[in-house]
Amino acid sequence: MAFSFFCTMKHFFILLAAFLLFGCASPRKHFKRGDYEKTVYVAVKKIRAKPKRADRYGGLLQQAYTIQTDRWFSRIAVLEQERRPENALPIYRLYQNIDKMQREVLTVSGLGTRTNGIPLPTQDISSQLARYKSEAAQYLYEEAQLLLQENTKSNARLAHTKLSELLRLFPDYHNAKTLQIEAFERGQNHVLVVANNLTDYILPNAFMHNLTYYNPDGLNSRWTNFHTAESQREVFDYYVDIVIQVANISPEQIYEVRSAESRTVRDGWRYVLDGRGNVLKDSLGNDVREPNYIEIYADILAVEQTKAGIVMGEVVFSNAEGKLIQRWPFREELLFKNFFTNFTGDDRALSRETRERVGGSFVPFPTNLEMIMDASEVIKRRSHGLIRRNAHLLE
Repeated sequence: MAFSFFCTMKHFFILLAAFLLFGCASPRKHFKRGDYEKTVYVAVKKIRAKPKRADRYGGLLQQAYTIQTDRWFSRIAVLEQERRPENALPIYRLYQNIDKMQREVLTVSGLGTRTNGIPLPTQDISSQLARYKSEAAQYLYEEAQLLLQENTKSNARLAHTKLSELLRLFPDYHNAKTLQIEAFERGQNHVLVVANNLTDYILPNAFMHNLTYYNPDGLNSRWTNFHTAESQREVFDYYVDIVIQVANISPEQIYEVRSAESRTVRDGWRYVLDGRGNVLKDSLGNDVREPNYIEIYADILAVEQTKAGIVMGEVVFSNAEGKLIQRWPFREELLFKNFFTNFTGDDRALSRETRERVGGSFVPFPTNLEMIMDASEVIKRRSHGLIRRNAHLLE
């Protein structure tokens, strides 16, 4: 037991050492891969944990820091030269990256200018951050307003995205929150789920109602809301029709199978008679006996109760103009069966197979309504799953 525990702990420490070795690669490995940003952050982390490591990683940190910040400043220069208002946000993000990295290196640079004698120059970019944050917010706000002027759901959703970005920059920017709510509402698709009876029969109201009786929240997504007949909404973008085309229930059926079984069994003893009709004696004068066999019988009645039905239809997706999007047929077979077996006579005559079947009793047949309602539960469950899997067609 102790040996097993020792082996388990040994394996644990081996795995832990491997994780520490490979899960946190050295700055040099990141540098060789050209990932200079990662090099900086890993080097800073190691130096901060053990300041003596500055001698080992200081030069590498300075190289990676210089290369990465130069790249970001070069990219900013290109974007500024394009003089496009939509560049304000990416420029602001680049300045954020620079600011974050400068703050990191300052934690290991002593007075903020050197790490083990190796220069780590920083710049005050607070004015650039403020400028491009403001310009980015203005651009996002104006773009969202323009998008909302066009009455399309796609533009409303795009406006919502831009306003969400804006509110991450300035949570209280003008009326951006109000516009975001408006964009979200205008970007929604509303889907009505209904059930229709196209059979030649008047199906119970409970059956038709049950087909769509579920919580639509289980189907809703960010941009799609499902409604049932109880909805107070009057205008919808899409429709889901659960159409019943065939609904038949067969008459009740009872099948009876009668049979008989017999067997010869031993039933006590009988005396052996001689030719004169007297009891035969053995050599000692005792009466001679022999086993007595009789034939026994049992009458068997096997009963099968059966009632079947079928419900067929389809689930149809269409838009507000009635254009078909997709349809899926369905077929649900309903079956009630009950078996029982009775017998009269001597149970010793029954075979093993018959004996195992004996038992049970007559069960009242389900009503047509009960079978139809069972079908509605199955159809509802399957149609609900089908709608959920294909809801993307209604976005």
